Amino acid sequence: MQEAFKRILSKLEGIEVHCLEMSDWQGQSAIESAIEIVKQEQQSYIGNWIPCSERLPDKEGSYLVVGKTGGAVVTRWYAPSEYYPNGHFGGNCADYIRYWMPRPIAPE
Repeated sequence: MQEAFKRILSKLEGIEVHCLEMSDWQGQSAIESAIEIVKQEQQSYIGNWIPCSERLPDKEGSYLVVGKTGGAVVTRWYAPSEYYPNGHFGGNCADYIRYWMPRPIAPE
C-alpha cells in the first residue's frame, strides 16, 4: 500500500498544469489539493509507525514494534553501546522488527 501512495504522489506531482482544461491557477490548485488529500490518507493509513529503515529511537525506553509477519509486541530499545554502536531492540525479535512507535498512553 505504501508503494501505491508513492506512485500516486509521483504522478500527481508530475502533472503539468497547461494540460488541464481549466485556467492555470485552478489546475494548479486542484493538483495541490489532490496531493494534500493523498498525503493525509497516506498518513492515516501508516499512523504513527516509523520504518526502522528511516530511523531508530533516540532514547532508551519501551516501544511498540511490528515484525515481518505483522505481529505487534512491546519491547525495549537500548541506547548505543560498545557492542551495539547504533543501539538495538531487546529480546529475540530484534532482527525481525520492521516498524516501531512510542507506546501509546494506556486508557484510564
